[in-house]
Amino acid sequence: MHSRPGAPNVLFIDFDGEVVAKNTSAWTENAQLALSCGVFSVDADTSTMSTYEVSLITEIWRRVSEDFSPWNIDVTTVKPTTMTNTVSWIVVSGTTSGLPGATGGGIAYVGVHGRYNRYRPGFCYPPNLASYDPHSIAECISHEAGHNMGLSHDGDTTRAYYPGLGYWGPIMGAPYRMKITQWSKGEYPGANNQQDDLAIISAILPKAPVPTSVVTSTYSASCTEVQQVFPVNTTSVSYTITSIKNPVYVRAYSPENGEGNVDLSLYISCAGGLVKSSSPNGFFDVAITFSPGANVVCTVIVSAAGDSSIPYSSYGSVGNFKIRACNATFTTLQTAPAKPPAVPQTNPPPSPAVASQCCLYTNIGYLCGGPGYASTDLAKSGIDNLIYKIQCSGGARATIYDLTGFLGTSYTTYCDDPGASLPTVYQKMASSVRVDICTVPVVGAIKDNSVAVADGGEQGVVPWWGWTIIAVVGVAIVVGVVAFVVVKQRKHSEIV
Repeated sequence: MHSRPGAPNVLFIDFDGEVVAKNTSAWTENAQLALSCGVFSVDADTSTMSTYEVSLITEIWRRVSEDFSPWNIDVTTVKPTTMTNTVSWIVVSGTTSGLPGATGGGIAYVGVHGRYNRYRPGFCYPPNLASYDPHSIAECISHEAGHNMGLSHDGDTTRAYYPGLGYWGPIMGAPYRMKITQWSKGEYPGANNQQDDLAIISAILPKAPVPTSVVTSTYSASCTEVQQVFPVNTTSVSYTITSIKNPVYVRAYSPENGEGNVDLSLYISCAGGLVKSSSPNGFFDVAITFSPGANVVCTVIVSAAGDSSIPYSSYGSVGNFKIRACNATFTTLQTAPAKPPAVPQTNPPPSPAVASQCCLYTNIGYLCGGPGYASTDLAKSGIDNLIYKIQCSGGARATIYDLTGFLGTSYTTYCDDPGASLPTVYQKMASSVRVDICTVPVVGAIKDNSVAVADGGEQGVVPWWGWTIIAVVGVAIVVGVVAFVVVKQRKHSEIV
């Protein structure tokens, strides 16, 4: 798999095992033995990849690709023919014995872009992560690749690794249960690192290519889409659309349905004075339905957004997204994007606390139910195979099934899920659903005391130890060349 084939820089994610030979890397200089990394595998069969393992690898690759989508770099699972100094290499090892930082989640050298021939690979260790969770593995890969490119840890006044707040967390912290994870510049409360992640990576990687004309793809008989990207220092894009008939539906969303980085707002103004806007907190995507009549020209402005209630700014909302228009046609991509006027948030006003419930959202409406609610056949409610996101509150969670009668493939939301889009594989597959009370810690719960890495502990309470090598290399040209590497290792324990 490739995110940008032919790009001048490469992030190679290695899942099929590797041997780092003696004296071929800083890891094995003067070593007695080579480093042997196991194949990524969730079962005892390491000779073949199961369909499930391939699906995990695909999801991991998509998530990492989204983290690096603002730049012209190819995130790939295919080993480059030539491993140049612009190839960052992260081995996802199914074993840990004898490997550096083997009790942690991952380890890598810092600030070695352009010198990868000596200071690669970096390592991620799925056996030390919560039940081979693809989100956690992807966070580890992006985190260690970030170290390669010069980034340091994001912590706060009491922790070396900041876990996040609400549903947001920094990639260079420990955001393993956060719905939105982004590059950061230390804007969160108590941040101990104001390093500008985007600027540092942009100093070594060129920006991603940006569409310069309208290129649409068909979503359905009445809907078309355009692909877009916010590279660094780009915060809005605008199109003109022409309505065909009422109602017109416009949606801007992360193309990977919850695996992306872009929080978005939407502003629409039409000839005749119709104006609509939306910037909901807690959602990855935004949609507006309106009725301008036929053959009316409207301007659609999509902007990077943040969430003042968490809080996080629009700084990290960079990368890929799509815009969909139904009952309208895209006509022009404005080369100088229009700017929306300042408008208030369109969230509903505060309301008294409500009973525990989960709400199932579709493009045509939603349905809510509290603990104990169960529907054996969602077709009876008219939303069979239409649900694209679920929002829960009051300690509730939902489980959806792709067959009626609570059968087939299932997916369970987080406790108090804030309403991000469902993972791609579970989009619009639900035929039955249950709602119950959570029995695991809520999103964002943390545990500060250091403990050993759990081996098969309760899902949702597994600590994750992170490690990083910060290498300072000095070279003296005397009789022989002696390299001194100062290694600093840090540990942390999180509920992941």
